[in-house]
Amino acid sequence: MRAWLERLAPRERLALLLGAIALSLVLAYALLWRPVVARHARLAQVVAEQDALLAWMQKTAGAIDALRARGAGPKAALAEGQSLLGLVDATTRAAGLAGQVSRVQPEGADIVRVWMDRVPFDRLIGWLVRLEADAGVQADSANVEAGERPGEVNARLSLKRAGGATS
Repeated sequence: MRAWLERLAPRERLALLLGAIALSLVLAYALLWRPVVARHARLAQVVAEQDALLAWMQKTAGAIDALRARGAGPKAALAEGQSLLGLVDATTRAAGLAGQVSRVQPEGADIVRVWMDRVPFDRLIGWLVRLEADAGVQADSANVEAGERPGEVNARLSLKRAGGATS
């Protein structure tokens, strides 16, 4: 290799040296600098998303604290004398889930078992969240299995009124 370089004219050696330097710079950019910049941009985006999530959580925590201070407890929306069975029936209808309820079985005054088939998962979770927030009814146990279509589940739930007996 050295003999080959010595046979080259000084101008050719200079051109070869400049080409090697240019190739080194291009490789350093492509293999080192560009990945670092791309990773930095991705991390900056993640940080921005996490900041937005933190701001939302802090805002929501303030709203929750305000509701607690006003005394709006979870049992506030539960009608006097309304049975848990009636409440579950009314809220599933209001949430548009009545068609997916295949069976409802009361177990005393404070526990109801609910079977739902081919229910959209997001709507099921939204219904459970509203049921707890508005009426103080919690899922004591839940068995959720994937349905035939994406996003659909089959659910077996045991719901209890806050302060009721556990199953």
